[in-house]
Formats: sequence, structure tokens, C-alpha cells
Amino acid sequence: ARLKKAFKELDTYLQELLDETLDPNRPKQETESFIDLLMQIYKDQPFSIKFTHENVKAMILDIVVPGTDTAAAVVVWAMTYLIKYPEAMKKAQDEVRSVIGDKGYVSEEDIPNLPYLKAVIKESLRLE
Repeated sequence: ARLKKAFKELDTYLQELLDETLDPNRPKQETESFIDLLMQIYKDQPFSIKFTHENVKAMILDIVVPGTDTAAAVVVWAMTYLIKYPEAMKKAQDEVRSVIGDKGYVSEEDIPNLPYLKAVIKESLRLE
């Protein structure tokens, strides 16, 4: 019963965060939070599957709750930002393709030659 209550309280808190983010009367923020970005994706629905409030809550928990796979979370956020900014995605893709050529994968030796991709990853870490 206590566990159910704790999950209910957490869900209520997360829903309040989402509602606050969606509030049209909310003052414009100087920088976007990852919740702002997720809610923009929620509003735009750019995927072939429906992106729900539950998906948003799960992604928030993946970032906030200790013990989650940080490396995977960084990849998720980097990809989320790249989806939102397609010109940045194109630039990162072009850089990777020019460096790896026909090899088909990025190796550790390639990393020094991928400054834009490194910047995207660092920016994702900084923002989240």
C-alpha cells in the first residue's frame, strides 16, 4: 500500500510538471528544459507511434531517477535534440559519414576527427 501511494504521488508530481509546462500563461523561459523539449515533441507528434504523457513521464524518470543507464539517456537526449533541430542532425550525419567513409561504424580512433558530434554530445550533457 505504501509503494502504491508513493508511485501515485510521483505520478501526480510528474503530471503537475507536464501541466505547468503546457500552460499557455507560463512565462517564456530563457532556455528550454528537457521537459519543455519532450512536451514540444508531444505536441508535434513527429513519430509514427503516438507519444503520450506516460512516455514523457517515463523519459523524465529515466533522467532523474538514480541508477538508470546514463550513457543510454545521453543518447536519447542527443537524438531528441537532433530531431528537434534537423539542420544540426544533418551536420552531425555529414561529419560522421565523411570521417568513417565505407567503414560503416565509428571507432575510437575516429573520435578526434568528430568535433561537431562531440559538441552535440557535450551540449546534450550540459542541457540535461
